[in-house]
Amino acid sequence: MLEIREDSIFEMKKNASVRNILGETFFILDSESGKQYNLSEMEYEIVDMIKKGYKFDETVDKIASEYNAEKEQISADLAEYVISLYEAGLIIVK
Repeated sequence: MLEIREDSIFEMKKNASVRNILGETFFILDSESGKQYNLSEMEYEIVDMIKKGYKFDETVDKIASEYNAEKEQISADLAEYVISLYEAGLIIVK
């Protein structure tokens, strides 16, 4: 099981290519499995923060400030999403 701490940093695996087509379509293409994972705009923003090396708590803070939302709920939702990316083989823990 993936342990997520406030200072956890994740990294996209080399097999995961993130795409943004005209700011309207977002997805991750897994070159190993050939699977494509469609992303919402929010999921794309999270993946972009992962690519930029944001710590888990920095990602929570940024989302909370941009969307005026509660950090506890964001943290729980973000942890769930990060675990799904990890289990899909798209990210690793640095």
